[in-house]
Amino acid sequence: MRVQSIKENTKDYIAAGTLGAIGGYAVKNLLPLSEYEREEFFTPDIMRSIKGAERSAREAEYDSIIVGAKEGSEEIAENVLDIFKANKDNVIGNRFRELLENIKSYDDKIQESVIKLSKRVRDIGKDARQAESKPIEALAKSSRPTSYFILFGSIIFLSLAVLRNSLRKNMTTEDDNKKLDKIA
Repeated sequence: MRVQSIKENTKDYIAAGTLGAIGGYAVKNLLPLSEYEREEFFTPDIMRSIKGAERSAREAEYDSIIVGAKEGSEEIAENVLDIFKANKDNVIGNRFRELLENIKSYDDKIQESVIKLSKRVRDIGKDARQAESKPIEALAKSSRPTSYFILFGSIIFLSLAVLRNSLRKNMTTEDDNKKLDKIA
């Protein structure tokens, strides 16, 4: 079996190693956090801070809905607003089962309006939670050792390039082998 020397495939190997390094670096930032990283960076104090920011955002949105309805900038029926106010703890506390239990006796349109307002409050809380969590997650990912990911990616791509080279050379025709024999 004849295989071309490494010298003839240097460009292929350099390209494979470079692509592997780039891929390894990308994997470093795309891989989700491990359980250890979560425990290390999302300490109980940080989790309390994130939950506090989420709750504050929900409270602020709840208050803006109430104020907007009173000022007329929010078009909310008076009975819907009263039901929404009566369920303040469930809306801010993100307890939808209790909210649904409390409003199930009302008209479907009223239920739909209250649920829509509650989802708006919930979504603002989710956005605040993500805004607080993203920098900490980015910090956790940046603390990963870059060299390991680059090295691992390069090794994988170089191995694939060597495998491809050996498979390609094993599948050559007899004419290719004769050319090599003439040279040797």
